[in-house]
Amino acid sequence: MAEHLPLKQLVTGPSPVGGTIEISNIKNQILKIMLKPEEKTKIIKEFKIHETDTGSAEVQISLLSEEIKNLLAHLKKHPKDFHSRRGLLKMVVKRKRLLNYLERNDKRKYNSVLKKIGLKK
Repeated sequence: MAEHLPLKQLVTGPSPVGGTIEISNIKNQILKIMLKPEEKTKIIKEFKIHETDTGSAEVQISLLSEEIKNLLAHLKKHPKDFHSRRGLLKMVVKRKRLLNYLERNDKRKYNSVLKKIGLKK
């Protein structure tokens, strides 16, 4: 069926709820949810342990927390976006696992990360 439609209709086709869907609109919405590279480097600089650190538990937790905040804002606007909700739940679980790891191995770092991010125990 899709192979018989003209390209214009494939790119901007009818929406199930009325109107049209444009690929550029979807791309813009996705880009609003994601962290920009400048934001990422700012967070990494704030939480890094040493000069070349980009993947320590502290950095990963802070990046995940920021992405979770952005995704929560998106889900308030689009409450029926179940695919993004699933991604949000996966991020929350990953952050929880990293927090548990940090709590087991270094209680002081765990408390400082919680304080910086503003999470409750």
